[in-house]
Amino acid sequence: MLEELGKDLQKIGLAGLGAAAILAEKGGELAKECLKRGEGMAERGRVVSEELKRSAEQAAEERRRRCVQENVSILSREEREQLRRRLDELDAEETAAGQTEETETPDDTGAAED
Repeated sequence: MLEELGKDLQKIGLAGLGAAAILAEKGGELAKECLKRGEGMAERGRVVSEELKRSAEQAAEERRRRCVQENVSILSREEREQLRRRLDELDAEETAAGQTEETETPDDTGAAED
């Protein structure tokens, strides 16, 4: 009877060791699979985030355009003429600034001043 109990305890111990080995093996596989799936989800999250950002930027631009159109449409003839003059001034300033940038040359000498 004690001999049978010893064999049973030995079997239980070996079964425990086997279970631990299986758990370690499957746990490693599970960890790899979780990592793989997590990386995939992170990439999908980045893609969705970029799409949402692009969509929000487009919606904001459309709202700005509509707002400008609405505001311009309620201007009087005189106010629209003032706006045209101001836009012409801004265009001229922008053109002048672009020409100034083109004519300026960086100091290529590299010489240090004493």
